[in-house]
Amino acid sequence: MIFGHDRWLFESVFDFCEFDEKILLEAKAIGYHNHLDRSDRKYVSLLMALKLGDNLKVLKRREGKKSRYRFYKLKDSFEEDGWRYLSAFINGEILQVEAYMKLRDLFKKYYREAFELGYLSSGIADYVELEDRDYRWVDSSLKQELKYLRQFLDDIEGGRGRMDYRRRWRMYVDTLDHVFWAGKVSVIPAGFVIDWVVDHKAERCEGCKFLKMHSPYTVETLPTTPRAGMTICLSNCKCKLRVRRPKSLQEYKVARSRNKRALLAKLEHMKRGNRYGQGRGERV
Repeated sequence: MIFGHDRWLFESVFDFCEFDEKILLEAKAIGYHNHLDRSDRKYVSLLMALKLGDNLKVLKRREGKKSRYRFYKLKDSFEEDGWRYLSAFINGEILQVEAYMKLRDLFKKYYREAFELGYLSSGIADYVELEDRDYRWVDSSLKQELKYLRQFLDDIEGGRGRMDYRRRWRMYVDTLDHVFWAGKVSVIPAGFVIDWVVDHKAERCEGCKFLKMHSPYTVETLPTTPRAGMTICLSNCKCKLRVRRPKSLQEYKVARSRNKRALLAKLEHMKRGNRYGQGRGERV
């Protein structure tokens, strides 16, 4: 423990934060990367949370509201800018290779901005800096999405696909959500736990119920974020993440001991239609 004892885990500095957030190996999921495992930022975040005390709640509400508003505007802009290039390609005004290059640059710009807005929404962004490894994660996550984009452009070129192309493009726009939530998760203070919270008013897939069943997690053991594509519901996910103080040291130890690779493997099996419980039997 950072202070040599466990009392700091239960200080009243965070009540909670909520994060509103086709089949390939979804390596864009945050759990496939260990940049947060190696970062010391979570300890800086903890110290700032303790220092700010109740003022953190005020900052969190204010910055969260501002960032969410900017994020919704960002998604609108991404949809319009991207659809302009796609329309030009559909109408024969530009070639497929040009459409891909323009959209690739657009993705990189908006993915980075979405991550930064998630980071700013934490309320402590003025005290904790982003690192190069954060942008490396964003870029690596983008590589996975660009594979789908190539397939999308191939389908347009060949006149394939049953889904309306505009509707299909909106699914790409919704992938910004998981990047936003990843940015917010990246500044969680050390020693806090994360609940996967399902929306009981919405339809819930087996993957989301599985993630709720194994909650809570720590920032190091959280396997994915809502709308990252690791659950059966993909970008239609209505779940949230809730950050809170652990109820006990035992709960924190259990959350810290979760095997995120095993959790990810189970989610992949579910997406492929395998029965829950099959596989290598790894501890989760």
